[in-house]
Amino acid sequence: MKVLLSAYECQPNTGSEYGLGWAWARGLVAMGHEIWVITLSDNQAKIEPELLRNPISNLHFIYCKMPSWLPWGYKIANFMRSQIAAQTLSHIAKIVWQWDAFLIAKLLTRELKFDLVHHVTNSMVRRPSFMGFLGIPFIFGPLAGGVKTPWSLRKNYPPSGLLKDLMRDLVNAWIRFDPLMHLSFASALKIYCDSVETKKLIPQVYQSKSAVLFSIPNFEPNSFAPQSFKDLAESESFRVLYVGRFLYWKGIHLALKAFSQLLQNFPSARFTLIGEGREQAWLKKLAGQLGLDEAIEWISWLNRKQLSSAYQQHDVLLFPSLHDTSPNVIFESFHYGLPVVCLDLGGPGVMVDDTCGRVIRTAGLSEEVVIFTLGRALVELAEDSKLRHSLSQGALARVTKFPFQDVLKHVYSEIKVG
Repeated sequence: MKVLLSAYECQPNTGSEYGLGWAWARGLVAMGHEIWVITLSDNQAKIEPELLRNPISNLHFIYCKMPSWLPWGYKIANFMRSQIAAQTLSHIAKIVWQWDAFLIAKLLTRELKFDLVHHVTNSMVRRPSFMGFLGIPFIFGPLAGGVKTPWSLRKNYPPSGLLKDLMRDLVNAWIRFDPLMHLSFASALKIYCDSVETKKLIPQVYQSKSAVLFSIPNFEPNSFAPQSFKDLAESESFRVLYVGRFLYWKGIHLALKAFSQLLQNFPSARFTLIGEGREQAWLKKLAGQLGLDEAIEWISWLNRKQLSSAYQQHDVLLFPSLHDTSPNVIFESFHYGLPVVCLDLGGPGVMVDDTCGRVIRTAGLSEEVVIFTLGRALVELAEDSKLRHSLSQGALARVTKFPFQDVLKHVYSEIKVG
């Protein structure tokens, strides 16, 4: 088939949503399809050098710019010191980008006969797509954004975080009335959602063509070198790792308090946090209040080789995110045989089980109980080297449970065109 992909985020050798867009494009080419991708113009700097080094036949890219007014909008938002304004601007700009991408696609369909158009990234359940107006079969998703942080786990958010999550809830509630979302759903041949929670937000009239599809791109097999398990010597410290953005909804404030509990039992334990983000100052202040400064190392983003080394130098990944979809950091940890401690919210609760880590239940529980259970899981791993060895082996085995090629085959085997 000749397939047109709308992939706002799409970059090679990258994680998160950008890696997902690239995985869809490459995976469909590997299945024998001819793929045309409309993507953000900013991605060109990484895509074109990769295609020069490793040409891929039947893969073509067209670049679409963000609205020209966006930088001025951000300057105004920064002057106002309003993260809410910046976030709203970003949401509106991405909708406008979708419209511009549709106009490009409309011109392209005059020259090329596509069998299918598929919107694969920048695919929030509250953000419309206009690709269904091209008059060819349209797949929408996988859509994300339906996982909701329990109210009991919001009480120690920073004020801006409380407001943002409330706005997120309100926008999600508006989906059933939003005319643009109704048009997007109505024009779709099939709607895929990343979770049961996201699927529940699809209006009832479109539920018959909606399905849950959990997808996370697999990595190149040579990108990882699984570590061999080593027993923790008495003189060595138990090392905890977090990798990701420093944002309120990543649950790092919960992680810090859980680590504080571990530190009471294992004073030599250490916690490394790799990343950057808006809430870093807030989190560092909290760490100081908990008396953790001497036991914590804050590190900015690392390249692939340095990050590989970091995974191999730690004993567990602590990732209590509150509404993540399919975080690549967990998948990367599996590749290195690193057990994961997470919450049962969103993608992490699907990716991790008792064979490769610990998933902490949240339903109906207070923040104090959740933090205590997170800390207890860390203590359990620190105390029991046999358990860590078993979970390490389970993490390596867990990698094979999410073959991305099977996701592609599943989606495209359901599509009948012609």
